[in-house]
Amino acid sequence: MTTTGRPPASCGSCPARWSGLAAAHCPTCHATFAAASWFDAHRRGGACLPPAGLLGPDGRLRLRLDDTGMWRGADPYPIREAA
Repeated sequence: MTTTGRPPASCGSCPARWSGLAAAHCPTCHATFAAASWFDAHRRGGACLPPAGLLGPDGRLRLRLDDTGMWRGADPYPIREAA
């Protein structure tokens, strides 16, 4: 735990700061995800897909941007933790 009040992880190329063992930050587009599976979902063919455009099979958005700037599973798509 840090005593500075700052999250323990940051990116050296952008101002993003985050915490959480499952969180993942993309060094290409600099989006931060609450789970590595959401990071994986935004990468296709070696390129980044915009997180705001990821749709589920029913056509609904899969991710939402929370108030900390982290992409999380949108209802009805909860965060999928690694097995």
